[in-house]
Amino acid sequence: MNKKRLTVLLGAGSVKEIGLPQTEKLTDLLINNINFYDNLHQRLWVFFNSNCIHNEKLLNKKKCLLGLIGHSKKQAEIKLNNAFKKKIINFEDLIFAVEELYSANKGNSNYRNHLKDFISIDEKYVKKPEYYIDILNTSIKQIFKKVSKSVNEFDKKKDNEFKWYIEFWKKLSDEYYLDIISLNYDNIFECLIFNKNEYENGFYPFSKNSVFQFNYNKFNNTFKNDYNKHRVIRLHGNINYDVMINYAEARGPGFSAKFDNLEYFEQLDLILFKNKNIYNYTKGNICYFKNNHLFSPIITGFNKEEKMIQEPFCSYYSLLPKIFSQSENLLIIGYGFNQNDIHLNNFIKRMIQYHNKKEKIYIIDYNKCMDETNFKEQIKFKLDLKNIFKNFKVDLNGFSNGIQKAKKFDEIVNFFNS
Repeated sequence: MNKKRLTVLLGAGSVKEIGLPQTEKLTDLLINNINFYDNLHQRLWVFFNSNCIHNEKLLNKKKCLLGLIGHSKKQAEIKLNNAFKKKIINFEDLIFAVEELYSANKGNSNYRNHLKDFISIDEKYVKKPEYYIDILNTSIKQIFKKVSKSVNEFDKKKDNEFKWYIEFWKKLSDEYYLDIISLNYDNIFECLIFNKNEYENGFYPFSKNSVFQFNYNKFNNTFKNDYNKHRVIRLHGNINYDVMINYAEARGPGFSAKFDNLEYFEQLDLILFKNKNIYNYTKGNICYFKNNHLFSPIITGFNKEEKMIQEPFCSYYSLLPKIFSQSENLLIIGYGFNQNDIHLNNFIKRMIQYHNKKEKIYIIDYNKCMDETNFKEQIKFKLDLKNIFKNFKVDLNGFSNGIQKAKKFDEIVNFFNS
């Protein structure tokens, strides 16, 4: 059978009903984590307050953040926790702030260029860079451990409680060749749904230790006509990624002659472990800092597009126009169209341009308080469109509620095949 290609965009909501952690859970995790760091709460408050003029998102939160400098550690801790509980700020705000504070290790003279004209932090709130590096390393490890634990729990329940989830993707992959663009950090498709010969993600063997390196040329070749495999793109990272130089340092001298021959920029790229848990291999740091820049196995915080300078992120991002233009069909599940992901929103709205208004977009979301008309108007506003997509279907009853109904799968297929 000559199968069509179907582009699938998965936001955090797509894994909500199978137990993978959402923003609130990861926020709680990191808030509990940073309580171990002396006076970090005061420093974060100083950053948020003084940086309001720089960042439009933080500017909108100004009323909640003013007047807190000089509070005791306990008072700042309580106020910070309340702000997180009220969803004023979340774990991405936290990581963004710590990244920026890292750049302030020697006072104003060493701020990043885009900050030094706008903010001033008292010297007593500034710590050595190692302090913030430790926080970022620990925080991202905590996220990985949480996601990895949830994946393992899903694995135990996949034949019973979550059988519907596996069956849906198996049926859909029988019907179409899937280009899955996931913003989540899990590895469920790679380890639990697809067989290893059914998909490509651009990673190919690098050493004998189950370590894989990204190869742009090979992955780019999969975009030729009549390619008959699925593709999985982890646009914001994966629990099986690690910065190559970290892995090499953990393994010690003589890890690989191949590694020694790599250019420095290649040593900062990400490698992939073909194992469900990266912590079977990785010791020490999970992030790497060079030239005041964070190299991390996940993309989080703000200005995500600026962080896509290492492989596979830079190649994945460069290939998005091909993915969105090769298929007129787009299935979106649990994606919020937020400004933090403006780089993705741009490609979604360009489907109109790519396909001359023949694109077909089906959205599954969780919003029982909003009718379809209002939801479409909200999407139109968030994407800054004059007119909403011509062929546009919305299901606001959530993933499992819709998918577990036998007719729902047929409805999706009929929509794309019509």
